[in-house]
Amino acid sequence: MIRAGCTERAPKKNAKSWYIPHHGVYHPKKLGKVRVVFDCSAEFEGQLLNWQLLQGPDLTNSLLGVLCRFRQEPVTFACDFEGIFHQVKVNEEHRDYKAISPKTLWNTEWLHLFGVRCSPGCTNLALKTTAEDNKRKFGTETAEFLSKNFYVDDGLKSVKTVK
Repeated sequence: MIRAGCTERAPKKNAKSWYIPHHGVYHPKKLGKVRVVFDCSAEFEGQLLNWQLLQGPDLTNSLLGVLCRFRQEPVTFACDFEGIFHQVKVNEEHRDYKAISPKTLWNTEWLHLFGVRCSPGCTNLALKTTAEDNKRKFGTETAEFLSKNFYVDDGLKSVKTVK
């Protein structure tokens, strides 16, 4: 996340800092790769970060709808956004509320933490807004694919021909 530019050096702790514990999860089939999990339900002095955030609307596409559209044509493909929750920009005035750990010097900049109550709503809104904002540049078909054919971070599409 540091190399990818998802973090920035945190300023000194201040009254609005909120540090989020995290740990690595290793998958036996993905050797050498660690997924960082943030515990936004961790309690500190009787408070949880998730209690302070609104969940927002459920903008996740219906899995049944994505799968049904995926089966419409004979040629299929799938794609995936790597670290989609880490690619949603957090406004500068909110970054101190999402510091990673009291024992590290890193604070989130471009990171929208997985496990934060509002992450799914924010991420889906970002994806759908990006699709709409770039419809003229990349075309209606691309915008529709991004808006309707993703379930969280997985895109599924079927087309008539390989070409």
